[in-house]
Amino acid sequence: MRDMDTKGTRIAITLPAAVCLATTFVPAGPVTTTAPTSQPSGGSNNKLFRTPNDVHRLITHVFPLPKPASMPATAANHEKRDSCPTAFTSPVVRTPFPFNDLLPSWNIDVPTGAGFYVEIRVGREAGDFWTPFYYLGGWGHFTAPKPRTLEDEHGRINIDYFQSGNAFDRIQYRVTLFAENPMQPPALCRFSLAYSNTLNDPRVADRFREVVDAGPPEKWTRRLPVPFRSQNWESDDLRPLICSPTSLAMVLEYWGVKVPTVDVCRTVYDPEYRLYGNWWRAIQGAWMYGVPGDLERFGHWNAVKRRVAEGRPIVASTRADKGDLRHAPNYASAEGHLLVITGFDPDGSVLINDPAMRTPERGLCKYHPDDVEKIWFDRGGVGYVLLPPEKNASADR
Repeated sequence: MRDMDTKGTRIAITLPAAVCLATTFVPAGPVTTTAPTSQPSGGSNNKLFRTPNDVHRLITHVFPLPKPASMPATAANHEKRDSCPTAFTSPVVRTPFPFNDLLPSWNIDVPTGAGFYVEIRVGREAGDFWTPFYYLGGWGHFTAPKPRTLEDEHGRINIDYFQSGNAFDRIQYRVTLFAENPMQPPALCRFSLAYSNTLNDPRVADRFREVVDAGPPEKWTRRLPVPFRSQNWESDDLRPLICSPTSLAMVLEYWGVKVPTVDVCRTVYDPEYRLYGNWWRAIQGAWMYGVPGDLERFGHWNAVKRRVAEGRPIVASTRADKGDLRHAPNYASAEGHLLVITGFDPDGSVLINDPAMRTPERGLCKYHPDDVEKIWFDRGGVGYVLLPPEKNASADR
């Protein structure tokens, strides 16, 4: 089989004027439930899978100045620290091939007292068909829409991604922004769409799969110097739940942002679903520390090697049944686990920072590529890819 996978496209777009909704902003405070009890951390929400004919693509919108949101700034609403929420609806994104899975992620500046929520809809050019906007979730101080559409006959939001048995060829996203101080609104900086056809259609694969150049072998036959952390170094109540924020904290430190793991846990915790492993929250959480990134899907090793050659470790969302992954007794039968891919040995072994291990001596390990393919590619191939840091002065850290 040829090594073919994602093609990333980054587009800078000029935004139309923001549209002020006809609702009244009510500062909601952080959306919280009870204390951070949690569901399993890594993959209970992961119902993704691989077929022989999958095709994956990534498109990223990078938003230039002026920033996309501005709140009405009258003396009256400024004094009341109250403002009308602002909605940005993206241009229609038309995909070159039909897709059925969609993993959005984003980087949004969130000043103190601000917040947002995100919705997506999908459609087909034929018949000018659109689904309703589905609710993906929110961050900070916001008022969630009522009602919220999470599922219908066309597909469903499974916590942090859209999945369907139907095919679509266009996407639109909507970000609704809230600000306690209208002079300091949130700002959409980056929005990524990882879309996939996993309907096992050989005609789509033959036409749209593309060969990925892995880069020079000396660039990926190495271990990127990602500092090790163990989830077992944290408190008893957190340990079983935080492989995702622990892995994220390792990669943040690799990019020069050293933050206590427990702080990263607080940043990415999802109060709506009560878990630490929400994929888009990890990407947004990294941005709160000034580090941009995307969710991507991987189906072949060349695309992974390419990221390593670029100096970018990958936080991989895996799911292992008993016996799937040799030499990893701590989670040989786990619902889900995230770990950091840092490179390759000359023999093809995958070099890993595994937060399930207690010490660097055990945690800086390597696994057989066939095993990693089974627990990662076969379970959707989702990865967090963080990029070199950018200044994010307005983030509420």
